[in-house]
Order: sequence, then structure tokens, then C-alpha cells
Amino acid sequence: MVNWPRYHSPGDDPYEERVFFVPSLVATLARSERLKGSALTRDEVHAIRDAAASMIVPASQAQAAADRRGYSDISPDRCWEDWREHVQSLDSEIEAENDRAYLIAGQQAHFERAASNPRHQGGPPCPKCGKPLRTAKARQCFSCGAKFGDRRQPHNQPLQRTGAASRPL
Repeated sequence: MVNWPRYHSPGDDPYEERVFFVPSLVATLARSERLKGSALTRDEVHAIRDAAASMIVPASQAQAAADRRGYSDISPDRCWEDWREHVQSLDSEIEAENDRAYLIAGQQAHFERAASNPRHQGGPPCPKCGKPLRTAKARQCFSCGAKFGDRRQPHNQPLQRTGAASRPL
């Protein structure tokens, strides 16, 4: 077993040295797990850590390199615990991504069904402006605002006045 230097947050001691893995320990473990095809055990994680290429650098340089990478590496003295946390966070991200993909696929299927349903394909053209009505039973055009058809007359026909107001004087 290797006696690793303590892994503290940067800034504690300006002369502090840090173990820096190249490539990062998390990337090495991820590649090993992918090649193995199943989850790594505690002993395998420790064996990979012990065999990984590393160097001792000042803490400020290790932090600067981690900033360039875009992520911080896992701690060598807590590698098993940090690795399990990393895998669990990836699993939850993958699960959330699958949920989003499932919702998007469901919405696409809904819109495809709606588009293929004759009820949702719009109605005949408006008698006034000629633009398609929203449905075949529409009584008003959303484009020009023309109103037509009532319950006593066929749909999409202009309203005909009935009663005293429509009789000649």
C-alpha cells in the first residue's frame, strides 16, 4: 500500500504538494470500468490507483491543471468513496437524460398522432379570406374574425338574417 500525501483543499499551505494523476484518476477508472464491462471492486480501484501515472506538484499547479481540465480529480486517499459518488452521480444524470428523452419521444408521438387525426388537420377555407379554419366545425375565422354558421344552419355558411330585421319594409 502506498502512503499518499494528505489531499487538502488548495490554499491551506502555499508549499503544500499534491499528487497529480496524468491522465486523471477518474478518467483512468472510467476507462478501466468500460474495458472490464462491469463495475469495479474496491480492490480493483485501489490497484488501478496504485499503478496509475502520477507526479507530485505544488497545490497551486494541481489546481490550475484541474481548472484547465474543467473538473477536479478524485482524492487518492478516498478514491473508492469518491469513485462510488462519481458513478452514482453519472447514473442519476443518465436517468434524468433518459427521462427527458422519454418525454420528448412521447410528445413527438402525440403530435404525430394529432397530425394524422383528420379532426386536427384544420377545416375548410374561410368563405371571406380563404385561409384554412382551425376545425371543420369552426364558426369563426381566427385570421379575419369573420363569423358564420349557427346551430340551425350548415357549418361554414355565412349567417343569414332571420326574423323581423331581415324582412323588407
